[in-house]
Amino acid sequence: MHNSDNFIKNLGKNTYYMYAGRIVVTLLSGVIFIYLGRNLSIAEYGLYSFFLAVLNLCAFFLPLGFPSSLLRFIPEFIENKDFENAAYVAKKSLLIALIWGSIFLLLSIFSSGWAERIFHISALGFYFPVLIAIGIVAAQVSILENISCALFLQRYNAIYDSISAIAQFLLIVTFLMIGYSLYGVICAIGIANILLSLFYFNRISKTIFNKPSANKTDFNFSRFLKFSFKEFAFRAMGFFWDTSIDIYIITYILGASSAGLFGFASSICLFLVNWLPGIALQNLIRPLFAKIYARDKSDEKINRVFGLYNKFKAFFVFPVIVGMWLLIDKIILIIFKSKFLPVVDTFRVLLFFVMLQSFLRPINNVFAIIERNEVPVYSNVVIFYKLIASFLLIKYFGIVGAAWSFGSSIVLMFLIQYICLKRIVNVKIPYKSFFKIVLNSFVMGITIFLLRSKINNVASLIMASLTGFIVYIAVSCLNKSFEPDERSLLNSVIGIKIWNF
Repeated sequence: MHNSDNFIKNLGKNTYYMYAGRIVVTLLSGVIFIYLGRNLSIAEYGLYSFFLAVLNLCAFFLPLGFPSSLLRFIPEFIENKDFENAAYVAKKSLLIALIWGSIFLLLSIFSSGWAERIFHISALGFYFPVLIAIGIVAAQVSILENISCALFLQRYNAIYDSISAIAQFLLIVTFLMIGYSLYGVICAIGIANILLSLFYFNRISKTIFNKPSANKTDFNFSRFLKFSFKEFAFRAMGFFWDTSIDIYIITYILGASSAGLFGFASSICLFLVNWLPGIALQNLIRPLFAKIYARDKSDEKINRVFGLYNKFKAFFVFPVIVGMWLLIDKIILIIFKSKFLPVVDTFRVLLFFVMLQSFLRPINNVFAIIERNEVPVYSNVVIFYKLIASFLLIKYFGIVGAAWSFGSSIVLMFLIQYICLKRIVNVKIPYKSFFKIVLNSFVMGITIFLLRSKINNVASLIMASLTGFIVYIAVSCLNKSFEPDERSLLNSVIGIKIWNF
């Protein structure tokens, strides 16, 4: 079998494994989300959202940009049969991140009382160091997971992530049943991450550590550090326009209950966007970009992959926006309690812009493989607008204002990055295909709208959603948004000729 055929076959298998794992993790995350939403008060959920925001802070700062860098460089090393350098950058990344995290932990111990007074949360002095310790483990997991993805070991990712998600769910239920409340939830997250780190480290050790290189390349580690620093700067600065910063500001201005409502809305949005194939497969897409570019540094090939990735993402994003816009109030009433109905307007605004944010990923992938990732760093000048807009709009318009400040900053970020990318690489957004997908989604939306009055329980909600999905698939088969060669490529990856859209 030809090498390219082998690669496509393996890519298809990795896609299956990764998405199978994503489905398991997503379903369990959804169950946990519903369980906590039904069993915690709004104030308790606000504290939980705040704690998650602290963990998100760790996710931004502690890995130091190494996860994205490893996705960029390890595939290049493996393509050149250079296992020694692949192992070297992996080990160095883990060690440096661990040292950096230990510094954060010491700072958290000395600053916990200060944080407690700022946010008026009496328990924060105890929780803050615990959350940072969990964040250190989560940072190691992030690095290990991306090393595994860069090695195209997605089948192990699927298995390990599923086991960890199951363990986390069982621990949360157990701890809440015996009365540990939020402390039990935090402990469950920490234990699941420790378990996950052990799984990943064991597998990676067997794959590249101490494996001789067939062709050792001349590689300067400073090149890796320079790239990682730019990735870190992008993520660190990007934190200030992430939804987590809005939760901090909302907690400060409006209190924990309002933060709980906004956290609820943003959690559903992020849950949806992370479930979509275009995002779920991100850690497969970036090493794929790098592998293709390592073989043939061709702008034409990059543009083709860029266009296909955007179409593939849009095929799932647009119908979800339309469907959830129409069904969110029904979903809240049927699955959650009416106490969360005030977030409907906030959710609708936030959903659109969170989905738009996902289209920054293909742009960032191109910047990464051509090693021009300083451009996304410069585009973070948007954070100054974001912070000012957040304080003003939250003060006068509440949590809906937070959604608009987040959304408008995403639009500015997208425009800046796309304009800069166009000046470096002649990439094109497939507007014609986007229009067809929007039109197909609109037809689906009409179907769901006509069924709205009949939705009053879980069964009718599922039937309306399923009917809308069937209509969307049928219309997409007639009004095709993918070119014949793109359909052929996707079918070769899937292994079955079912992509006829």
